[in-house]
Amino acid sequence: MNLLNVNQAAKELKISIHTLRSWIYQRRLPYVKLGRKCLFKQEDLEAFVNRSMVKAKGDVWNISEAKSQHSKKA
Repeated sequence: MNLLNVNQAAKELKISIHTLRSWIYQRRLPYVKLGRKCLFKQEDLEAFVNRSMVKAKGDVWNISEAKSQHSKKA
């Protein structure tokens, strides 16, 4: 089991330590509490990122079609 400390987890998620500590307080992601240390499983961080994924609508590469559909709605 690979456990990451707060600094390592923040770096892995590409967020500030302050943001991660705020998320810990809000219990937005699972962690292991050992004494005063909060540790994170690598797979829990990956699952958190996957749950936070926002799916794209339709074909995002066909910009001209998207523009024509948008102009039809207006």
